[in-house]
Amino acid sequence: MTRFAIRIFSKVHGFIYQITGGRLGSQLGSIPMLLLTTTGRKSGKKRTVPLVGIPHGSGYILIASFGGSPTHPAWFLNIRQNPSISIRIGSLVTLQKPP
Repeated sequence: MTRFAIRIFSKVHGFIYQITGGRLGSQLGSIPMLLLTTTGRKSGKKRTVPLVGIPHGSGYILIASFGGSPTHPAWFLNIRQNPSISIRIGSLVTLQKPP
């Protein structure tokens, strides 16, 4: 998938997820999806992206592959700069702060 296609798909998916309160978009087939909100490392604006969330213990594993690209996705770079994030699963939002 091209970088452009990934961005368009993510924006549409995230929009649908948000306006339906997670009733649509929280599953991609049988794969659980979540919304990750970070703070932009350059802009300081809140950025939200839909991601596959693999349940692990009391949290989730997120994979920063950017569709197999050799570059890191922006959300990963944002977390490295500012690790305070929020995660939305369905209609539940949790704030996560670094340890």
